[in-house]
Amino acid sequence: MAGTPSRLNAGDYVYTIFGDQLIGRMKILRIVGGAVHPKSGRPRSLIYVKAPGERLEEPYPRSGHRGTRYYDGADWPD
Repeated sequence: MAGTPSRLNAGDYVYTIFGDQLIGRMKILRIVGGAVHPKSGRPRSLIYVKAPGERLEEPYPRSGHRGTRYYDGADWPD
């Protein structure tokens, strides 16, 4: 992830959106700052997730994220 996330913490989820369909999510285990992009040298944060994650039985429409978006998971089934 570019830079350092300000509203993202361990225990939150990273959601997988493909073809404008929400298909799954993975729980964030930890976020490690201080990495750099190998070619540009720009700062990056590494986000470690628990795999495998959770997958929806049926994907449902959700706008694809072009950049970072925050989602509270309100539509996620229990």
